Amino acid sequence: FQRFHPSGPKSHYEHRLQTMDRAQIAGVDDVGIGALFGLHDYRFEVLAMLQHAQYLDKTYRAGPHTISVPRIRPADQAPDAIRPPHPVDDENFAKLTAVIRCAVPYTGMILSTRESPEMRARLLQLGFS
Repeated sequence: FQRFHPSGPKSHYEHRLQTMDRAQIAGVDDVGIGALFGLHDYRFEVLAMLQHAQYLDKTYRAGPHTISVPRIRPADQAPDAIRPPHPVDDENFAKLTAVIRCAVPYTGMILSTRESPEMRARLLQLGFS
């Protein structure tokens, strides 16, 4: 995390993680969570995100209304996008989205336009809204 956000507002991980808590406390119960897949082992990221959803639901009686699942895709002038630290291939990306859908069936799932039209069509069959 620190490698990609060494300074500025995004560099404070705990503050970012607790954003949903602050929103809930302020009365905003329509929150969304997500992880950019490819920065760390996707299995850890999925479990951490699902644990976060469970925490929100248990603590505030309102889990996330949406879950976003972007993954790093090749991009010009972005060396880390060309060679992500932990790339997620199409098969594992499809699996992780299916796991999220099964674990949090009540939430809307947001698919990034970073994905190819073919991959988006495939993933829509797994329950994206």
